[in-house]
Amino acid sequence: MIRLSICIATLNRAGYIGHTLQSIMDQLTDAVEVVVVDGASTDSTAQVVAECFEGRSNCHYHRLPETGGVDRDYCRTVELAKGEFCWLMTDDDSIKPTAVETVMKRLRP
Repeated sequence: MIRLSICIATLNRAGYIGHTLQSIMDQLTDAVEVVVVDGASTDSTAQVVAECFEGRSNCHYHRLPETGGVDRDYCRTVELAKGEFCWLMTDDDSIKPTAVETVMKRLRP
């Protein structure tokens, strides 16, 4: 059962999103998923995300057919999320090595 969905909206951030995702990947468990919604990037964002997500069934990438705005894209990540809780994260941040574990401990049982 997915308890936490890390939701990221992105657009043309190939130079940043790889670092963001790498900071998350080693922290994933069966109870945590990552959902990325791409607002129709024209750079190599899709390739960067695909490389980070390779072989991970709890990581999901969705590319929209056209740009519609960051608010709409974040709403879409939440719609696609399977978790009980959603953590909205930007595409150019990184998290500390124990961040996911800390969040999971603080979620209600």
